[in-house]
Amino acid sequence: MNDNAPSNFGMDAAEEHRLLQRARRGDRASYLVLVQNHLRPVYRLAFALTRDVTRARELTRETFVRARQGVRYMPEAASIYPWLARITRNLALSNVAAPDLEYLTLALPAVENDQLDVDVAMRYLTAVASLEPDDQLALALRVVERLPYSDIEAVLQTAPGSILTRLSNARAALTAALPPVSGEHAA
Repeated sequence: MNDNAPSNFGMDAAEEHRLLQRARRGDRASYLVLVQNHLRPVYRLAFALTRDVTRARELTRETFVRARQGVRYMPEAASIYPWLARITRNLALSNVAAPDLEYLTLALPAVENDQLDVDVAMRYLTAVASLEPDDQLALALRVVERLPYSDIEAVLQTAPGSILTRLSNARAALTAALPPVSGEHAA
């Protein structure tokens, strides 16, 4: 993955900055363009944090409501996505509830006569749910959104380099929860 990849999701950085300036002054149309550009990434992040479609939709909506209320206070030089991701994270943490694993089971694809695949998926979901919220967030931002480490550090407000450790620990926990790949033997 390229750590220098842009995190403005297809929008030119200068255009994003211009729209942010207008949104800070109360221009609703400019804010709505920013929402449209960042709606899917924020929803994907919300889903990664909640693993529930309804809760992810509610969290996404609340993120943009809060962002609209606070856009004029957003740091001047900040990029919008790390700021939105931080809002999403904080809202998710304030509404923490254990994931409904029974619901998640229903969301898994049907597998004919292969309970092993369902068991593996459930172990994976349980392992993700057992990670610290910031580890879940770091993993989602890197793997799903493909954000550069520097943007993940900005979202989590952590020291440079700490994201690599956080991601390594999260990946190790997930690997430990899964059975060996076919052909490998457990030690």
